[in-house]
Amino acid sequence: MLAEIRGMARDNKDQIEGVRREMAVMARQSNKHTVIKSTTPVPELDTEALNTLRGDLFELQNEQEKVAHDSKRRQAELLDDLSRKQVDVNLFFSL
Repeated sequence: MLAEIRGMARDNKDQIEGVRREMAVMARQSNKHTVIKSTTPVPELDTEALNTLRGDLFELQNEQEKVAHDSKRRQAELLDDLSRKQVDVNLFFSL
């Protein structure tokens, strides 16, 4: 279970990084268009696509935070369970 959560967290992190790279490319293109603008007309940056990417990034970050929180909670539960079982084993063998 914990491995699945960690896998999901890695996948989400990869997706976040992908969206960030796409946004960086769009920002660089925007900067290029600004420099070139004085010499040739350039089509406007697709603000709807940029807003969609920002929304996707925000959703992925929220999901990543939830997964991280759930992972920490689940890990704490597993450690507590393990500690209780260890106490039971120790009591069993001390009899």
